[in-house]
Amino acid sequence: MPYKIIYSENPNGVTTFFTGILTDQEIIQSCEDRIASEDKVRDLYFIKDDLLDVTEFRVSSETIQTCASFALKASEINKRLVHVAIVPTDLVYGMARMWQAYSDGTNWNKNIFRNREEAEKWLTVNIGKI
Repeated sequence: MPYKIIYSENPNGVTTFFTGILTDQEIIQSCEDRIASEDKVRDLYFIKDDLLDVTEFRVSSETIQTCASFALKASEINKRLVHVAIVPTDLVYGMARMWQAYSDGTNWNKNIFRNREEAEKWLTVNIGKI
């Protein structure tokens, strides 16, 4: 499995580290693992997706739309989430922007960065606004 999920407390959040070759199946499974359950989503303050160690991105636009539908459903339970993605390439950046567009109805505060330091700074500031 090319991802590892880490849950944290104070504030409650979930960080997913993706590695290697990333496919439709793994992306969908990671969405199910993280946000398909009401119990998992209800108390979260943030979701952080770190894709810096992805070597190949084999994910279709249809899969991005499917993941956005998970987010839209989760936002009915938790409207305050902050979501940040850290991406290595233009392709992955573009797909993350596509996810942002498809998930626009969540009203979550979302952003995309190219490095962890900037992402962490942004995340800290925006969690403080919840």
